[in-house]
Amino acid sequence: TTAAAASMFSPATTPAPVPAADPSLPTAKWDDSARGLVQSPFGQPGELVDVTGKTPGAKVICPFTGKAFLVPVKP
Repeated sequence: TTAAAASMFSPATTPAPVPAADPSLPTAKWDDSARGLVQSPFGQPGELVDVTGKTPGAKVICPFTGKAFLVPVKP
């Protein structure tokens, strides 16, 4: 029936808006030696943070200092 066919399709949904990045937070830098890892703007050299699965502009807390920074845009 037409009603049954119509119920098989869900209405189109729009993706949730991405929150605007906080311009007051510094942005990390991608580490060239490891995929998914960034150098925290607050950590010591070699203290890398895993941001795998995070979207660019997402706020992350540095596990070494407890300070917030942003995930960079992927190269």
